[in-house]
Amino acid sequence: MKALRFEEKQGDNIASQTEKEITWNSYILGGQDGVLMKVALDKEAAAVKDAALTINFSSPEVNWQKSFNLIDLYHQKIVKETIEVTGVTYNLVLAVTSQPNRKLVKVKNKTTVYMIEDETKRPIPSPDVLKENNLSFSNIETISEEELESYAQGENLTYPDGTLVKGSGPGVYLISEGKKRPIKSAKALIRLGYQWKNIKKIADKELSSLEDGSSITENSDLPEGSLVQETGKKEIYLIEGGRKKLVSSDILKARGYKSSQIMKVKEDLLEKFESAENLIYPDGTLVKGSGPGVYLIDQGKKRPIKSLETFKSLKFNFKEVKKIKDDELKNLAEDKEMVGE
Repeated sequence: MKALRFEEKQGDNIASQTEKEITWNSYILGGQDGVLMKVALDKEAAAVKDAALTINFSSPEVNWQKSFNLIDLYHQKIVKETIEVTGVTYNLVLAVTSQPNRKLVKVKNKTTVYMIEDETKRPIPSPDVLKENNLSFSNIETISEEELESYAQGENLTYPDGTLVKGSGPGVYLISEGKKRPIKSAKALIRLGYQWKNIKKIADKELSSLEDGSSITENSDLPEGSLVQETGKKEIYLIEGGRKKLVSSDILKARGYKSSQIMKVKEDLLEKFESAENLIYPDGTLVKGSGPGVYLIDQGKKRPIKSLETFKSLKFNFKEVKKIKDDELKNLAEDKEMVGE
């Protein structure tokens, strides 16, 4: 839980806190004061039958308590209650929100930009990392320091899997599963379909900050994140999760891949991998079919945006909505609707 507004001079404070219970003091004077709290709800706990959030206000002037079923909260999104205290009406509002993956945020007057992923903030160490991950400076949202602190701290965002990098020295590395894997020879690089012209030079400090991975030799299989095409064939695959996923030209573009990143490989390298479900649009993509409905791709699912007000409050841009085939939209699993501010 994060207190978004506590007035310590009046005695507001968190008295105790465990994983299942939080006790706080909030003193409201003259009907003009208030407190805004942010509570992180466990999605797995919400799926358990009868799991509930209980709110209890207790003082000589008021004794009010009510439990709210977590499953109902997730479905209703917003619940409002009124509390009468000595002739004055107070309002209690419970709103369930979930930030979409790949949302970019920063705090005013601070330079660090973060990507929100699974309710975790991941610092972006350089403009190059932001660009290589197909993210845009124009989508950065300014938030308060308090809101930023409410997210769990994650690891730095790195270059996407499949990126070739080097520092000032002769060593060349492949980014795979967030780690830098040294390529031991030119023959190993060529065998796996990589091209020297795609090597990106980065600062030594940035290179040293990347976690080390295992070496890539002449006998290595295609690494995680490889974008490959068998010589003489038209199908393009991404190696992800140890399997190969078919990639369409539209999704290739939406994910920010360039044709120069496609590696031509021999059949024996690709046939080792089992086929998986086709690759879909990346998290953060806005899509629509022939109908009026607009959806946000989040954690591999489509989340409907039910109103213009919600769309605007989430600071989305209609220019970024991508029109896709109705069959393609239909095949995407649907998740809960987006909630605006």
